[in-house]
This record gives sequence, C-alpha cells and structure tokens, in this order.
Amino acid sequence: MRATKAHEVFRAPSDPNIKIWRYMDFTSFAGMLMHRGLFFSLLNNLDDRFEGSIPRQWTEPELSEGLQAQGLPSDMVTSVREVIRKQRSWVMVNCWHMNEEESAAMWKLYARNDRAIAVQSTYQRLRDSLDESVQIGTVTYISYDKDSIPFGNLFWPFVHKRKSFEHERELRALTCDVAKVMAEGKPPDSGEWRSVDLDKLVEAIYIAPSAEPWFAELVKDISSKYAFRFHLNHSSLDLEPLY
Repeated sequence: MRATKAHEVFRAPSDPNIKIWRYMDFTSFAGMLMHRGLFFSLLNNLDDRFEGSIPRQWTEPELSEGLQAQGLPSDMVTSVREVIRKQRSWVMVNCWHMNEEESAAMWKLYARNDRAIAVQSTYQRLRDSLDESVQIGTVTYISYDKDSIPFGNLFWPFVHKRKSFEHERELRALTCDVAKVMAEGKPPDSGEWRSVDLDKLVEAIYIAPSAEPWFAELVKDISSKYAFRFHLNHSSLDLEPLY
C-alpha cells in the first residue's frame, strides 16, 4: 500500500478499503482491456453543465470583501473565474460510485441494457494503480445558489457538483496539466487513456442483471484474450428472494 500525502482539495474516503464501482457497457469494457487502462473524459464532455463551475456567491460583492480581508486584491476574482473557465477545457476525470453493495440505480443510469458490466475495486486499489500526477477525492454536493465552496485552490470547483447528483456518491480521479492550460495549447478532443495495472485495480467484475449466459461467456472470453483472469460474478439483483 502506497502512502500518499493528504491534499486539501482531494479528500480520501474515511475507509480506504471502501468498495467503488464503475458501470459501463460492453464496448467500454473492451476498450479498457485493449488499452490496459482507464479512460479519463474531458470535463466539458460530461452531461452536467455545472461541472467545474463556480457558485453564485463567488460573483457577489461579499467575495471581494473576503479577498480583501485575506490581503488579496478584489479584482483577483475575475481572473480566477477566467482561469477556471479555461481549465475546464483541460480537466479530465474518471468517475466511480462508492458503495458496499451494487446499485440498481447505477445499473440503470450507466449500463442501460443487460449487455453491460460493473468493475468493482476499492479506493486504495485505485490509488495504488495511478501515479501521483492523478489526484483522487470524494465529490461534495452543494446548492450553487445557496452554498459556497472554499477559495484558494483552482481545483476546488472540480470536486463539487449539484445536490441533485448526490445519489452518485462519486469518487473522482482527476488529472490536468496546468502548465499546458496557461500556455493555451490545444486540449484532447475527448480525453485520454491512462495505463494502469488492471490486475491490481480490479477486484471483481459483475455481469449486468438479466444478462443471458452467452454474455457472461463473452466477457470471460474477451478477458482471457487479453490475459486477464478477473473474478466474474452475476449481479446479486438476479437472486431469488427467500420466502
């Protein structure tokens, strides 16, 4: 287990061995095996337009007063907003759901048919599988109209989401080359693959609820083709009740 320095923005869950899940269709699973890694999507390509945005309080006069109280110029807030807006086009994330059990809601949201799988890992396995250029932390859910977020680090907006997404219980792995952002280079079109040791990362693979037997065999076969011997489970949602 690798020791990591605590980061004020990227907060680890209280239990480093908490189970985390990534739900995906078969195509995404095949891509993960082929690239032997995880895909980090550009934040701009995610569905929520509030991703990486700032709360209303950051635009209010009180913020300028707060900056001045810290000895900072009041016009700094304008430049911070511009940098965050630019940075949003460069931030790339890989998102996981924290839960000790499978989530029926996550199956429906992110694996929309019975030809899908869920990768089950733990926070610690994910941390040990990625290098220090990737930050990992829990997401905090807020009301952008009523709540604020800490000020003083450009990454704070990227670990906050709207309260309407609280059901996701997200653990977020994030990477961004700030030097490239400031140099105004061209960001990737959709994101990038990061190589990881999948044998170290993956604790188990779960087959979607109601999946037919042939699909489980397909998952097993393609895993073997790329020399992986994952522990395969059928979704517990398929179990019969004990009357």
